[in-house]
Formats: sequence, C-alpha cells, structure tokens
Amino acid sequence: MYETKETVSDGDTLGSVVWAGATQVASALDRVLGGGVRIVRAEPVSFGALVAPEVRAAAVAFDLSGGLAGTMVHIVDDDTARRLVARLLGHAQTVAGAYDTSDRGALSEIGNIAASAFLNALADHLGRACLPSVPRFVHGTTGELLGRALRGADGRAPHADTLVLVVQIEAEDGRLLLVAAPDQTSLQALRSRAKKRRA
Repeated sequence: MYETKETVSDGDTLGSVVWAGATQVASALDRVLGGGVRIVRAEPVSFGALVAPEVRAAAVAFDLSGGLAGTMVHIVDDDTARRLVARLLGHAQTVAGAYDTSDRGALSEIGNIAASAFLNALADHLGRACLPSVPRFVHGTTGELLGRALRGADGRAPHADTLVLVVQIEAEDGRLLLVAAPDQTSLQALRSRAKKRRA
C-alpha cells in the first residue's frame, strides 16, 4: 500500500527514533492481533516522496500535543480493514467499505493502539508526554487521506519537502501504515535529543 521514491538522509538521528517507535508499535499490535507482526519500514521521509496508490482505505487521524505537536494518521486499505474487523469483532463487513459504528470503533482502537505505542516511545526519547487527540475516523483513497489527515494548524496539507515519520507494519491481515507529521519545533527537539544521546 505504500512505498517511497527516496529516503531522506538525516545522519540516522531521526531514523533511530522512528525505529524505536516502530518497535513499540509492532510489539503492541502483535499482542492485539495474536502474532505474525513485523516491521516493513521505519524511517523519516519527505512528504512528497510518499507514493500512495489510489485504493480505498480507512484511516484514523489524530492531532498531537505535548512533547510532540503536529498530526498523525493510521491507514489500512479496505481489504485489510475488512479482515481486521472480522478478526476483532468476529464478523465481516457486509458491504465493502461500508463501516458501521462497531467497525469504526474497532479500527479506531487499532489506530489508537498503534499511535499510542509510537508516541510512548517518542515520549521516552524526549522526556515529555506526547498526547494524541480523540481519534477521527475517515474514509477515502490513500492519497487523499494522507493530505486530509495530516493538515497542520493552518489547515494545509504538508508541503512536499515536509519531513514525516513513517512506520509500516505487516500483519497476517495486511499492511498498516502510520505517518506522523510533527511541526518544525518538535522535529528539532527530536533531532537535538537524538544527537545528545549519540554523543
């Protein structure tokens, strides 16, 4: 569901932070989904380098506050979403892409678990709590979801050069994508803390 055209070189300062977050996400999802979870990718990339095929997908979006300000989104394509709903609730969707209240609740919970695990790792790194907002469930194509869900405080989607933190997890039910778009102050804090830890 996701790939990048390029990887941003950051001297591994942010890369190590994203990897630590991905490890926590994989561990949390592995417990919830009963195993079979692995990290596919964990890296900082420019927003413009994200390549999202135009497939229908479900997303859970968050605003971030505390030690990390910005936005975050958890995306799964509709096929993966149907399998996750069936696993978690014991029933499949009757119509593809038609999410009822229980379906949305289950997918929002998975998104919340992934986001919280990632933010907990970053909070440990920063020494400050990183808090997600109440999750917002949205449905559309992967490309439009990335733009809509990651809008900043000014209401605009990230610029192509904006650095985002990407984690992709593969489970038995399919791939799950988590993208965080911290603001510039938060990114600088992450870099500074990482450099101090490496010194």
